[in-house]
Amino acid sequence: MRPFKLFRISYILLVTGIAGAQSLQAQQPALVADQGRTVSASRGGAAQTFQIASAILKETRKISIVLPPSFSQSAPERRYPMMIVTDGDFLLAPVAAVSDELSRNGQMPEMVIVAIENFGATGSLSGDEKRVYDLTPPGLSVGGSDLNQGGDRFLDFIEKELIPAVDLKFRTAAPRVFVGFSSGGILATYAAATRPLYNAVVSLDGPTQFGDNWIVKNSWRAPQPNRRR
Repeated sequence: MRPFKLFRISYILLVTGIAGAQSLQAQQPALVADQGRTVSASRGGAAQTFQIASAILKETRKISIVLPPSFSQSAPERRYPMMIVTDGDFLLAPVAAVSDELSRNGQMPEMVIVAIENFGATGSLSGDEKRVYDLTPPGLSVGGSDLNQGGDRFLDFIEKELIPAVDLKFRTAAPRVFVGFSSGGILATYAAATRPLYNAVVSLDGPTQFGDNWIVKNSWRAPQPNRRR
């Protein structure tokens, strides 16, 4: 093959690749500052507040982010682990306080904490029903819900939209940690078994007895990624 022709083919492939990457980034939802909304974090601090319009969930979700003390002074190339927290409306402050205490005492690395608030009532669902819908894996019934719940779609939103958006804005990278309480603990256990993205999961008071121990049985059947729980 002639050198000029080879160069032209290489150039076309390069331009096509760049255009494809730019197109993909353009389709990716971004974090948008939520002006006027204030969320307490821990020890008198405040979280940064955002919204993200999810194509997967077909709704806009409120996100609160707490940065570690060293973030503003750290080198641009430094990357921080990320902690995803469900039930961000009430779980953010205690999680941020515990994380701050442990990191100050060298028991865990500093992390960027990303808290997802509950959506509230929508359509025919009350606020509590919508929370259960988002945090329950399909195939499991919680509190009388049907078996077609949205846990997998919620995890897809986190993995494919929220995490890339946070990575782009706040220099986050692996390892990733997932924290959930109660119904969020069910989803955390399910994520531990089915989503290799997470290096650690924390299930706080996750009720495993629903559906004749459905979550336990299905977690053990799933491939086991190498992580801590």
